[in-house]
Amino acid sequence: MGKLTQVLVLGTSKYYLFIFVLLNSLVSCNKPVEKADMVFVNGVIITMDPVKTQAEAVAVKDGKILAVGTSKDILRYKGDSTKVIDLEGKTMLPGFVDPHSHFAAAVLSVISTNISSPPIDSVRCIPDIIKKLKDLQRRLNMKPGALILGMGLDPDQLTEKRYPTIKDLDPVFPDNPVVLVHASGHIGVYNSAALKLADISKASKDPEGGIIGRFPGTQDPNGVVYENAWFGTSAAVGAPTVKMIAAHIMKEKAGEKTEGKIPKALPPDVQKSFTDLIDAAQKMYAQEGYTTAQEGSSTMGTIGMLKLAAQMKILYLDVVSLVAEELVDTLVGNPNFTFNEYNNHLTFRGIKFICDGSPQGKTAYLSQPMLPGSGCTSDCAGKPNIRQSALNAGMIKCYQNKVPVFSHCNGDAAIQMVIDAHENAIKILNLPDTNRGTVVIHSQFITPGELSKFKQHHIFPSFFTNHTYYWGDVHVINMGKERAFFLSPLKAALDSGITFSNHTDYNVTPLNAIFTIWTAVNRLSRTGVVIGPDQRVSPYEALKAITINSAKEIGESKMKGSIEPGKLADFVVITDNILTFDPMKIKEIKVVETIKEGKTIFK
Repeated sequence: MGKLTQVLVLGTSKYYLFIFVLLNSLVSCNKPVEKADMVFVNGVIITMDPVKTQAEAVAVKDGKILAVGTSKDILRYKGDSTKVIDLEGKTMLPGFVDPHSHFAAAVLSVISTNISSPPIDSVRCIPDIIKKLKDLQRRLNMKPGALILGMGLDPDQLTEKRYPTIKDLDPVFPDNPVVLVHASGHIGVYNSAALKLADISKASKDPEGGIIGRFPGTQDPNGVVYENAWFGTSAAVGAPTVKMIAAHIMKEKAGEKTEGKIPKALPPDVQKSFTDLIDAAQKMYAQEGYTTAQEGSSTMGTIGMLKLAAQMKILYLDVVSLVAEELVDTLVGNPNFTFNEYNNHLTFRGIKFICDGSPQGKTAYLSQPMLPGSGCTSDCAGKPNIRQSALNAGMIKCYQNKVPVFSHCNGDAAIQMVIDAHENAIKILNLPDTNRGTVVIHSQFITPGELSKFKQHHIFPSFFTNHTYYWGDVHVINMGKERAFFLSPLKAALDSGITFSNHTDYNVTPLNAIFTIWTAVNRLSRTGVVIGPDQRVSPYEALKAITINSAKEIGESKMKGSIEPGKLADFVVITDNILTFDPMKIKEIKVVETIKEGKTIFK
């Protein structure tokens, strides 16, 4: 019997471990090192892996991460054809995984005008809005009948402190439908031409979950439409739907009607126009460091647009689409429609239910009403946008078919609707209370008790701390300090052991991922008030909320969200180390380069 065999037979666990390590190291020494396609060296690499590794270098092969380590370690993977990129001390992070935004809004932004107030854009009053719309009309050479679209309206920031109405818009735009989209996306303003297309008149009744604005003392519509009155009519007008995109790229004649669907086969010039629109939208995400984008609520028109882009192989970002609740019965369980499977960078993750409105629009569904100082005179606690019975039925169908449920909820009463629907579904279906990919988008005015329910039921909140800056002051006035300061309570969630993400909800707020880190760390309002000092988190936790946590939210943490061997080579390079930078100045950090599966998509 040889000495090695004697050791193994006799050997204590100490000797056994020594021999195992020795043999393993000998094998490793003799194993040829695989050569990389590229190596990144001399950087500060924040991996976001479970042990918080910081490295200097990364090797990439076939669009995936081959190895992570020191520059000396990684240069062992350099071959004759390996490209060596010197990061020159800059910081590399995992590519940002968008937890929630609206990719279709980025497409629309190319053919609309931004009517946001500072610091996003320059609008301070209603005449500024008129000027921006006129400039768009001239720039795109819009003929009579062509839709004129403005996005980002925020009446709280206007000197008039009110919405524009048909009296402001009609004299300037008598021959074109005009649509203004509120910053929340939940309210719209039409001129008379657009009201006609929407089939709204003095005889129109308010739909369930929606309000048609009227001039005081009359039934005459003033052009402002809220929640389901907006969602139910905007498609007919051609507002944020693919109909407008189709009309643009097909160069339709004024007055010609469209189904809102882009044909499968496009003429070459139209293909180029469509490609340019999709490319412009992707560049908006890439320049902010995103390698995965989200379309937050796809109707059939938007699904058609995204599928066409995938079919034409013009997507280079991963686009994760949520399907609008109106399509539950049509697509969930449909063998011809697949969830959670990528096709040319496009996947459909789950169903999106809209349970309430927006707090800044005073339409969030709350258990307690807004304060008298809010200026709200009716429905000050808001109303649900969906019946509990419909939400229950939708969640049951999704759980039966293993389709994740995403719900838009700003108010605590809306959040409770989702908790109730979840508890009902697992009871009716006799399911174990495990992680089913259920996500509550925004979760803004959540209560401590509801946070406990999230923990119990494995419900994932995607918070929205940008509100602390853009509307924190407004929320204090409308909701009171106690509720406003518990807005998007990241620290409370963290202390409860709840995994969360943090989003921009573009185009509600700008598509700036680093700014979301700044708001999560500082929670500073426009006027310098810290909105909930005890809910601030560290830069590392804020960074997790747009990398590894976001990847977990969409079920892709095995391939994204951290820099680890075997994962996709999705990276963002930034000017400074976000973990050691002055926290108050984090928003000044810039994206230098964005890399998707080893290929630079922005520099």
